[in-house]
Amino acid sequence: MHLRSALAPTLLLAAACSGDQAPQGPPVSPANPVEILAATGVASFANEAPLELILGETTAYPGYTVQPLSFQAWPGMRSSAALWLPEAASPPSGVLVLPGHFGEGKTAGECQEVAHALAARGIAALAVDMPGVEEWEQPGRQLHHQAGAHNRAVLVAAGTSALGLQLHLAQRGLAALREAAEVDRVAVTGASGGAVLAFYLALAEPGLAGLALASPVQLPHEQGTGGCYCDLLPGWPGPDPAVLAALPVPSLWLTELEQPALAGLPTSARWQVEKGPHSYTADMRAEALPWLDAHLGHTPPDKKRARAIRKSPPYTAGGALQSPTEQGALSIFELALQLGSPSTWAPDPLPEVSYTSLCEGQGPVVITAGASSADRQALLAAGLTACALDLPPDETWELRALTSDHALVDRPAGALRAAAQGPGVLGIYAVGAWAVAAAASGAPLVLRDPLSALEQVDPNADPAWVHIPGGWWGGLEQLYAPALATGSDPALLIAALTEQPSADAEGN
Repeated sequence: MHLRSALAPTLLLAAACSGDQAPQGPPVSPANPVEILAATGVASFANEAPLELILGETTAYPGYTVQPLSFQAWPGMRSSAALWLPEAASPPSGVLVLPGHFGEGKTAGECQEVAHALAARGIAALAVDMPGVEEWEQPGRQLHHQAGAHNRAVLVAAGTSALGLQLHLAQRGLAALREAAEVDRVAVTGASGGAVLAFYLALAEPGLAGLALASPVQLPHEQGTGGCYCDLLPGWPGPDPAVLAALPVPSLWLTELEQPALAGLPTSARWQVEKGPHSYTADMRAEALPWLDAHLGHTPPDKKRARAIRKSPPYTAGGALQSPTEQGALSIFELALQLGSPSTWAPDPLPEVSYTSLCEGQGPVVITAGASSADRQALLAAGLTACALDLPPDETWELRALTSDHALVDRPAGALRAAAQGPGVLGIYAVGAWAVAAAASGAPLVLRDPLSALEQVDPNADPAWVHIPGGWWGGLEQLYAPALATGSDPALLIAALTEQPSADAEGN
C-alpha cells in the first residue's frame, strides 16, 4: 500500500463561474497509473474465466430494445446488467453506464435516462449493477454503509479493496458490452460514485474513447465529503491533483456545484458547471450526449427523435430488467478467501486512543474485552477486579485507517494496550473477536474462544476490525501464540493470569 505524503490544493484559486472552464494553473506531474491501480488491488481479481453471457427477454422501443443480461464476474459469482441495443448502428459504438450509490443500480434514473437517450441516438449502452445495489443487494454482497463494513474490511485483509472489486466488475462489464453489442469504440459515463469508478476504469483501459462524468466527487475520496467508503483509494489520504493528471483519455466533468475546475485536470478535460441536484440531470445529459457523439465519432440517425428522448426518456420497469439467471452463491467473504493475502499484519497499536472502562470487584485488575456476565462473575469469584473496556464508535476511523496504511484493529489494540498499562493490572481477558485486538496489545493475556476462521465471524455482532491482513490465511495462529492460555474454560484462563510471574518477581 502506498501513502501519498503531501497533498496539493484540491481546487484552483480562480473564481468560480458558470459554463465551460478549461483546466487552469501550473502543470501537474501525473501520478503513475500503474501505481494507482496497484493501490486499488484490482490485480487480485485477474482471471481468465469466460463471461458466459446470458440474455433475457427484450422490451422493444422505437429504434432499439432493452434486454436484461447476466455475465460471470468470478466463478460462482455473476453480475446483472441491462443492454440498450439500437436496431442498427454504423460504425457500432457503445457506452458503459456505471451506477452511483443512489440505492439502485441499472434501474435507477441516473442510469436509465442516459441509457435510453444513448440508444435513441444509435449508441449501445450497458448498465451494470454493483455490490450492494439492485440484484446484488444481498447479505453477503453489501459494500455500503455499516452493512458493508465487514465486506470492505475482509477485502482489504485479502490484499485488495472494495474499489478494486468494483473496478474488476466494471472491466468485466466493459467486456460484456463489447461482446454483446459487438461495438468497436466505447466510452464510459456515470454519476457520483459511478463517475468515480469511471475515472479509475479509464486508468485501467486507456483505449476508451472518453468519459462523461456527472456530479463527480473529490478524487481520491476525502474525509468529510460524504460518499461511500467503498470508493476509497488505499494509501491516498485525500484529493491529489497528480491522480487527476494521470487520466489518459478525454473527459467531460459536469459538476452540480458552483466551483472552479479541479486542480490537476489534464488539458483534454472539459469542466462545466450545471447547477442542480446531485444526480445525472437533464441539463447534464444535454451536454454529455453530444460530447459522447463527438468522441465516439457518431452521428445520430434521427436527431429530432434523439432530442425528444433526451429531454423525456422512457422508464423500463425493474421487472423487465431482472437478470435471466441467479447471481451465484459466492459471498464476498468466500471470494476473499479465494484471493488469499499477499502479506501479514505487523501489530501497530495506536497511542492515545480514547476509551472508558467500567470496573467492579476488589483485588488485582483484569481488563476484559468482549466478556460475558459469566466471565465477569468468574473473575469476581477469583478475587479479581474486572474492568470492562468500552471503545466508543468512530465512523471516520475506517477512512483514516485505510488512507494512512493502518489496520482497522490498530485502534482497539491501542486502547487495550493503554488500559493494560494501568496500576495493578494483571493483564487482559479477551473473548471472541476481541482476541485479535488483545493479541496485538503486547500485554499479558488469556483468550476465550478466539475467532480463528472466517466462518466464525458474525457480521451482525462482531466488529469489522477483526479482519487483518493475513489473518484468515494463517496469520492468527502466529498472532495468538504469545497468549498465556487459550480455551473455553474461564477458570483455567483466570488461573493462567493469576499464576503468571509478577513484574516485580521477574525483576528480582
